[in-house]
Amino acid sequence: MTSEYLAGRREPYLSPFKFYVLCAAIFFLSAPVAGFTLASMLQSDTSGVLNSLVAARLAERRIDPAVFNARFDSRVQSIFPLALGATSLVLALALQLLFRKQQRPYGAHLVFALHYVSFMYFVTLGAGLAHRFGASIDVAVLTGYVLLFLYLMLALKRVYTQPTRATLAKTAVLILLVLVLNRAADTVAIRLTLALV
Repeated sequence: MTSEYLAGRREPYLSPFKFYVLCAAIFFLSAPVAGFTLASMLQSDTSGVLNSLVAARLAERRIDPAVFNARFDSRVQSIFPLALGATSLVLALALQLLFRKQQRPYGAHLVFALHYVSFMYFVTLGAGLAHRFGASIDVAVLTGYVLLFLYLMLALKRVYTQPTRATLAKTAVLILLVLVLNRAADTVAIRLTLALV
């Protein structure tokens, strides 16, 4: 879709922003089925950090835990897409730096980033469903990142048309950045949601 959009063949496709919003909406409508709720997050919180943050906020707010969970789940649905939207902006900047010799405008890289983050929504849903239906969380997450790596490598090769070795190196750099950005987006979304509950 990115290469088609950048080549000017845009008529049969949604704009990248509308496509991103649609994928975000599908993700959050499906999120409870895939186990993306506060209750599920608390259950799989092996570090105990989220449990202690929630316990502190519950003590501060003095509301029923079921009400708290429902408010969290509804509010995170608007905050998380904003956090991932910010991730798209940073990813586009990284693409502009890595492919600066091609002298493409920032908007072209942003189109790529929006499409990639949209794909991440579906991989994340798939990982959540796999975990919910019996796969270990480690296997589900690892499989998700392998898919994200392969998709990113193939998409970079198609859109930016560089030699395989250069594409592979840039894919490795970008997937590390995606790991960091996803962690940051999760942390910001959870903490901001907790503050607003």
